[in-house]
Amino acid sequence: MDFYFETLDDSSYASGTSLKGQFYTTYDRLVQVFGQPTEGPDANEDKVTCHWVIQFDDGQIATIYDWKTYETPMLPYSWHIGGHSAAVVDRIISAIKE
Repeated sequence: MDFYFETLDDSSYASGTSLKGQFYTTYDRLVQVFGQPTEGPDANEDKVTCHWVIQFDDGQIATIYDWKTYETPMLPYSWHIGGHSAAVVDRIISAIKE
């Protein structure tokens, strides 16, 4: 992996991001790679119960989140990957696969 990232504890950094891709994995694998989610699991939000806000060393922002599941999926699930650029999808998938 030729980039570094950190999981942010401030959801405001996700402002303006949108869906760029998806990846099938488990909640436990996401926690193993990215640490505890920015919000959730089972946060009391309208359409998202759990999400991570990731910032890469070049300033790019990615989000990983469930969508309209009404409770955080713990079994394998097709997690949504958001960002300002589709380039974050490959970075997130690469980190999960390592």
